[in-house]
Amino acid sequence: MTNKIKTSSTSSEKTNSFNLPDNTVSTLAYSLTLVSGLVVFLMETKNKKIRFHALQSIAFGIFWILIPKFLAITIIMAPLALILHLVCFALWIILMIKTYKKETFRLPIIADWVDKQLK
Repeated sequence: MTNKIKTSSTSSEKTNSFNLPDNTVSTLAYSLTLVSGLVVFLMETKNKKIRFHALQSIAFGIFWILIPKFLAITIIMAPLALILHLVCFALWIILMIKTYKKETFRLPIIADWVDKQLK
């Protein structure tokens, strides 16, 4: 009597240099915004979808760091900076969830810039 172990094949494609499903790598690119996006962008050279998410993550991270800081310079705009931080945090969570679900969430201005950079 032989026991055969059946390996389940996953429907997730592994067409990247990390040997992980594409949606997992794309989600990891958003995990630490700037840092993880840069690591994924530099290591992944062929998969355009992963590179898109990595570059969008980098641009989003720069936006999240710089814009609220500029708004917080004046006392009048400080509450707006706090609100913007909360909006960015919520958007970051949405980006990770949608990417993991294999949905492409395009940030309005950033995604257009990313498309131009990847051509």
